[in-house]
Amino acid sequence: MCTRKETIQMTVEELLKCPKTIDRKRKPPFKEEFRHYKMSIELTCADTTAKMTMFLRRLKDFPEDFTVGLKLDGPNDIMECDVVLLRYQGPHGGQSSSQSLKDLHNSYHIHEYTEEDMIRRRKKASYKCDGEHTSFEEAIIKFMERCNISDPNGIFEEEREKIMQVKMDFDNLQ
Repeated sequence: MCTRKETIQMTVEELLKCPKTIDRKRKPPFKEEFRHYKMSIELTCADTTAKMTMFLRRLKDFPEDFTVGLKLDGPNDIMECDVVLLRYQGPHGGQSSSQSLKDLHNSYHIHEYTEEDMIRRRKKASYKCDGEHTSFEEAIIKFMERCNISDPNGIFEEEREKIMQVKMDFDNLQ
């Protein structure tokens, strides 16, 4: 459990694991902005003074290109601006001319903010790894689990049910 330390003294992992709650009663609508659908949800972080926001982005013309992320709102004790701590992303290429799946941007992947990012005062996570998610809905649910986000009003229940249905369908094939 996180204590009421100053954010700068908290590790990135403590910020990610600190209990967070979605207080909204209903899911906000996606807003269309520059060929993307975007949504932001403020989180309540009872055990820290840090203010955080869950954000979702999906490309209008290619919905497999998405981001589900956690932002430490600025100003904060790390920087004067927002810091993106974690992003679950769908395939979006564009980072290199490579069409290879070895380039993580061409597959489902995760960007995680590291202690090195904090030391260098970067605005976004630099480390990337393979994602365990294979859809936007699964990214939302796995992201919420990773970030210790509770959803007491069930605004993401539809996504959770869809993932459970896919798992049951897959299990029935075996």
